[in-house]
Amino acid sequence: MTVAHRPPRERHRRTGSEYGDALADVLADQERRAEARQTAGKRRPPKRVHPAVAPVLVAITVWLWVAPPAVLGPRPIPEVSFERREAGVKAEMVLLAKRIEVWSAENDGKLPADLEEADEERREIRYLRLTATTYRLRAEVDTLTIDYKSSESLEEFFAEAKILIERGEIR
Repeated sequence: MTVAHRPPRERHRRTGSEYGDALADVLADQERRAEARQTAGKRRPPKRVHPAVAPVLVAITVWLWVAPPAVLGPRPIPEVSFERREAGVKAEMVLLAKRIEVWSAENDGKLPADLEEADEERREIRYLRLTATTYRLRAEVDTLTIDYKSSESLEEFFAEAKILIERGEIR
């Protein structure tokens, strides 16, 4: 038994009739789509996941949530060395001394009675006015007490810490 094939249609020639041209375009598009459907390969069914995968993933998720391994936890904050803390406190004392000097210059050479008068708040550094022109700053780092008197040179007071900072040992 032989199947009769239709002879291929000739392309529609433009006749000048807009309706006829549009109908010919629609028919040509339908024919093109039908050919594309016939030549398209059959789609493969989606791959299925093994049924044991879901319970295993749930068990792993619960384990990670309840008892995460140490690798996934936060890293401990490294301990700050004594030298770094000392240099940091000295740097803060130098900055505070400079601010006190600026405040004193703006107030006719008078020293503030306390840090609140100079609009400064330093809980770890204590300020004490010794005379009308001198003061002392004191801070405690662990067992070490750091003192600075305004009669001393700021450069000499901060020299050792400055060397450590310049070498990059303290940041």
